[in-house]
Amino acid sequence: MLRSGILTGGVSASVFWHEIPNDYDIYLTNETDIAIFKTMIQQPEVLKLVKDVNPKYHVAVEIDGKLVTANAVTFTNNVQVITCLSANARKNFDYLHCMPYVDLKDWKFYISKEQYDSIKNKVLKINPQASRVDEHRKAKFIERGWIA
Repeated sequence: MLRSGILTGGVSASVFWHEIPNDYDIYLTNETDIAIFKTMIQQPEVLKLVKDVNPKYHVAVEIDGKLVTANAVTFTNNVQVITCLSANARKNFDYLHCMPYVDLKDWKFYISKEQYDSIKNKVLKINPQASRVDEHRKAKFIERGWIA
């Protein structure tokens, strides 16, 4: 049984705006859980719940034909379990509205005032610690009504 993780990414903004989230990003937060998950994903009954690789993806997969990469596993219900860098990766997210998170251990929701304001006003604010901001992501949010 997995003991820790966070739910983060764009789900908070989607829920705030009563939109259906594109996906649900769950970051595992300790090495033991990551090892347990990587063992679980090898089981046929679990693997059948994983999305098939889409030819447009250009990532190396660890299990032939399934969307299992070195960094994440994407399930058919759009839950993505991220197994790299654990929860610290969110500190480098590109936009502030993607940074709020729910700690799955105690079910507490964490959001800063600046993150909340970005979501409430649908204003794209770049995370000052972001390692990079991709133009295609900016365009995707603007198409959904966000202001740059």
